[in-house]
Amino acid sequence: TRKIDMNDKLVGRPIRLNKQVLTPRGGYAEIMWIGDVHYGSPQCDRQRFLDNLAYCLKNGVYVLLMGDLCEVATRHSVGAGVYEQENVAEVQHEQMVEWLRPLAKKNLIIGSHQGNHCERIYKETGFNMSKALCRELKIPYLGDACWSEFRVGNQTYDVYSLHGRTG
Repeated sequence: TRKIDMNDKLVGRPIRLNKQVLTPRGGYAEIMWIGDVHYGSPQCDRQRFLDNLAYCLKNGVYVLLMGDLCEVATRHSVGAGVYEQENVAEVQHEQMVEWLRPLAKKNLIIGSHQGNHCERIYKETGFNMSKALCRELKIPYLGDACWSEFRVGNQTYDVYSLHGRTG
C-alpha cells in the first residue's frame, strides 16, 4: 500500500478533507455555493441572499459557504469601508449566524471557507470569525481551501474548493 502524504508541499499545512454523505432528494443531491455576500457593505444584495437561503431550506438544497459572508471592514482595510459599513463586525457576525442557523439545524450546510474579509479581523486581533461561525453552527470549517468528498447514493464526487484572492 502507498502512504498518502496529507501535507501541502507549498506551505507545509495539512490538507483538509471534508467527507460528507448527501441524502438524495428526488434521485439527486443539489448544492448551492454561496460566497462574497459581504453583509454590512452598502453593495450587499441582502434580499437575494435571503431568498437563496429560503430556497435551499424549502427544497433541501445543500450549501457550501465560500467565505466573505460579512464585510467586517477595519480601520486598516482598503478604502472607506469601515465608515460606510452597516453595523460593526460583531453585529454582522451575529446576524449571519441567525440567518444560517435554520439551514445548519437541517444539516444542509456542508462546510464553510475562510474569506479574506474575515481574515482582516484575524490579522488584527487573532480571532477567527469564520471558525467561530462554524463552531456556533456546528458545521465543518474548511479553512482557505480543501478537498471535499461528497457521497450521493453509490456515487462519489471529489471537489476542490477555495475562496481565492485577487489584488
